[in-house]
Amino acid sequence: MHKTNFEMDYMRKTFLQDPKNSMKLYWCRNVLHFLEWASGIEDLGHFSQQEKTLLVAENFLSIACLTSFYGFLKIQHEQFEQSTEDRRVPSPCSMEWFAEFSKLSPDAEISIHRAISEIMEPMDSLDVSMEELVLLKFIMLFTGTVILEFWEKHIFKLLYFRAHPIRQL
Repeated sequence: MHKTNFEMDYMRKTFLQDPKNSMKLYWCRNVLHFLEWASGIEDLGHFSQQEKTLLVAENFLSIACLTSFYGFLKIQHEQFEQSTEDRRVPSPCSMEWFAEFSKLSPDAEISIHRAISEIMEPMDSLDVSMEELVLLKFIMLFTGTVILEFWEKHIFKLLYFRAHPIRQL
């Protein structure tokens, strides 16, 4: 079997341009990245195989969506900052970035509007770092919080950790 190694940013860009034809590969890469990340969590070693499987299965979608939208936001900022007057790029968190995805179905368009307003815009306004993203993923994994409820319930934890950084021992 031939393994194709694509960077996630490449896959995110491909997905934004042509979601219909790249959906399967994009989500397969998301599953792989999530399982690789989860397999490196030492604390999961304290759980039974059944508990680990349930924890990972129950939280995959929320954490994968959080990670994906973080990546989409990063791509949007990079391309927006590189834009010129000759080559205009939509501003980050704009629906224009998801135009192809929104065409797939009315439900897809509704989901994108919701994800932009409830996930991407708060992430953008807080300027979430990669380290904070990892912290948010851990909070989501061990609290079982659904992504769209996450910001309301746990964003204060991110703000607390910003104000009180963990000191090295």
